Amino acid sequence: MDMIKQYLKNPLIAGVLGLVLGILIGWFVIGWGVWPVEFINGELSDLRVDLQDNSMRQAIDAYAMNKDADLAIDTYNNFGEDGEVVLARVKESGMVNAANLALFEMALGAQGIPVSEAAPEEMPVEAEVEAQPEVEAEAPVVTEVEKDDAKSNLSTIGILLGVLLAIFLVGLAVFAYFFFIKGNQGRTAGNKRSAQPAPSQQQAQSTPTGAGDMFEEAPAARVRDTSIKQFITEYVYGNDLYDDTFSIDAASGEFLGECGVGILDTVGSTETKSVTAFEVWLFDKNDVQTVTKVLMTDFAMNNLDIRHRVEVKGEPVQIVPDLAIYLETATLQLEGHVLNIEYGPGAGQGGSVVQRLQIEMTINSKEALA
Repeated sequence: MDMIKQYLKNPLIAGVLGLVLGILIGWFVIGWGVWPVEFINGELSDLRVDLQDNSMRQAIDAYAMNKDADLAIDTYNNFGEDGEVVLARVKESGMVNAANLALFEMALGAQGIPVSEAAPEEMPVEAEVEAQPEVEAEAPVVTEVEKDDAKSNLSTIGILLGVLLAIFLVGLAVFAYFFFIKGNQGRTAGNKRSAQPAPSQQQAQSTPTGAGDMFEEAPAARVRDTSIKQFITEYVYGNDLYDDTFSIDAASGEFLGECGVGILDTVGSTETKSVTAFEVWLFDKNDVQTVTKVLMTDFAMNNLDIRHRVEVKGEPVQIVPDLAIYLETATLQLEGHVLNIEYGPGAGQGGSVVQRLQIEMTINSKEALA
């Protein structure tokens, strides 16, 4: 969880997540739920072929019953350029009463609308029409077609949602890989730090004298020939965004964990942060928690309010020159060394605000030590 919070502090990552969430909310919640798109008042020319044929047959039968020529002409014109083609297709289907069809074509011809074939002259249209017994209008089959259309639409929507979900999962996997595993490459370019491979052979770090119980003695078993990484980080007063993070990788490129140093607590209310406490932390991918130590000024160590506020993050240690810092997880060890500490002007009492802090951190593999 701590590592996720650290990544979310990056404006680029936060912006990408916001964009993805915005698209998902806009597409599914607003586009499909709150304000879905509705298509109304479409033309007959926009229908499928089978629906066009049904509409033309209904128009022919309706004219035979009500003799409303204007309605018949308007219906025919709604087919646009497809009107003649649809009428010819209906005639060829044989699914319309011949007498009704002849009357409909006569109405079209009276308005100067050409039809594919003229009605035979010998056909006693009026007589046939009068002889036709009144029958109820056929029930439209549009209902079944609409059901099929609805099923088709639901199927299309299901496929679309599946594709979008697959794209989202792939994007999430790519995002997690580059920002949680390989994200150290981008973060290295944005931070003021230097990272160099540790020398293969170095002397064991000796414990400074004269600092009392504020120093920890390095165990004799810890030797530098197992070092896999060495980092140097520096804080300068005015760098309010100071939060250096380093990726720990094996020689093979395998990701092992991360470590870093960042601002933990400040004093006063000046525009520039007056830092009085830092946190040094070590994350091991094979461990369940991140271990942390808190580096505090003399002022902060003796201020109970500040000490109680920050000691929940880790063991408090007073910052002094040559301070040795040790952190240990399941498979990693961090050996830190304060190279330089300077105090400067700022809120609070003298010696309460850090002007410059430089720390060297060497990472060892416990597996190599075993």
